[in-house]
Amino acid sequence: MNFVKRLWSRLQPALPASKHLTAKDLEPAFVDGSGVQYYRINTQLGIGLEHYGKAMEFTMWMSSGLTARELNDLIRVAETEMEQLVAGKKGSLAKVGWVLQEMRLRQEMVIHSELLYQFIACHYIREDEPLTEWIEAIHKEKVQAFKAMVKAGGSAGFFFQFPELKNLTGISSMSPEEWNGYWTESLMKQEALKKQLKYLRSGKGSAKEAKTSTAV
Repeated sequence: MNFVKRLWSRLQPALPASKHLTAKDLEPAFVDGSGVQYYRINTQLGIGLEHYGKAMEFTMWMSSGLTARELNDLIRVAETEMEQLVAGKKGSLAKVGWVLQEMRLRQEMVIHSELLYQFIACHYIREDEPLTEWIEAIHKEKVQAFKAMVKAGGSAGFFFQFPELKNLTGISSMSPEEWNGYWTESLMKQEALKKQLKYLRSGKGSAKEAKTSTAV
């Protein structure tokens, strides 16, 4: 994030000290289900640096097909099983192999619904949100508001309105039908991973069961 700040400071002209920007200086984009206005970040005004940096971070996670939490959960399982392997426990090596396979397969995931919510939330400022400060609580509230909109109107109808998706490989040329298929697959894979990780951490799961339960 510090690198992004330094780079951005070199690219952006200094704003007049007398100009106090608010959300209303930005382009209105949409209104959520509760009537709250959202504005599109205009980086030419020199604002949204923290949001821009976070968007880059979520783009990185999308390339891996894993959220930070999913990756950490997989690593914890692998670390535990490596310790069990050293102790001579049977089946531990196969479980480590499953973790590595799951991480590799996730790189092929076209859509990760949770990461897309996070990515879009970085590009839009809520009407009561500071323009130059990242507030994690507000970010989470925006994601929840977006999920409610998707629940009411469908994922394709919500996400297809955002030009930011045109920059994401594999998504820009999708039809609504293709999108809905990948979206459903994403939800199923995320839920399957949660259940399997919980099962493996309980000490009951096997690598064979892991492969079966996460196949979609």
